[in-house]
Amino acid sequence: MSDPASVRAALANEPFGHLIPDEAIEKLCRDGDAADLFAHRYPTWRYGIDPITYPCFLLPPTIEELEGIEDKVHLASLIRDLDIRGTTPRIRALIRSTVEPEWSWLGEIVQDHLNVVEDN
Repeated sequence: MSDPASVRAALANEPFGHLIPDEAIEKLCRDGDAADLFAHRYPTWRYGIDPITYPCFLLPPTIEELEGIEDKVHLASLIRDLDIRGTTPRIRALIRSTVEPEWSWLGEIVQDHLNVVEDN
């Protein structure tokens, strides 16, 4: 991130990277701020809208990413927000894990997600 030529080459793969003037790249490299020219690389467990690549597309986490979350309150909030239902034994175990071994109010709330809602 301190070499203007390398930053320019990397910007070729970014949306609108070609619009950034060489002078700006050189200044940002000198100041150590060239990394700000690139989209933030979020953790793999993130969910939400990616405003650059998919402006209207929700990227839900995989079961492996959900299982990797150690903070059970955060996990319970994801289950609630994404309306994840206990459609498989693995997902049901994940939902149950939000109250085991320590109880949390949010974990208790998502326990109703163990039951699969059937659409008629």
